[in-house]
Amino acid sequence: LGVRDMPDDVVGMHPDGGATNPEGEAGLMTLGTTGIWDIRSPGDGATRSLSLAVNASTGESDLTRLDKDEFVTSVSGAPAMTASGATPSQQLEVRDVERRQSFWRYIVAAVFLLLVAETLVSNRLSRHVMKEAASL
Repeated sequence: LGVRDMPDDVVGMHPDGGATNPEGEAGLMTLGTTGIWDIRSPGDGATRSLSLAVNASTGESDLTRLDKDEFVTSVSGAPAMTASGATPSQQLEVRDVERRQSFWRYIVAAVFLLLVAETLVSNRLSRHVMKEAASL
């Protein structure tokens, strides 16, 4: 049920159980409480409702610019490593991680070879079956 399909006498049901009516000519509602709101006609109950997720925290919609190191730290959970600021112990840790991940290259290569072998066998078998079918 879309917003345009809603009748004019809709009610917004608060996540905590209260109700809000549209304001003004445009029929806008102020959804100030965080949670899942149900927008519906008063008599319909939950049969024809539109659910909206509302996050009233303005901190998550702050568009101010972040420092690059602060962003990397907040996303990765680890301090940002710059080319000049990495210590030898940190470089060693990166090498260790790469060494552990090199094992996966062999697994990917083996799976690829298995896929090629399966394709060759299936093509050979399908040609053989088609020859037999044509001779009947």
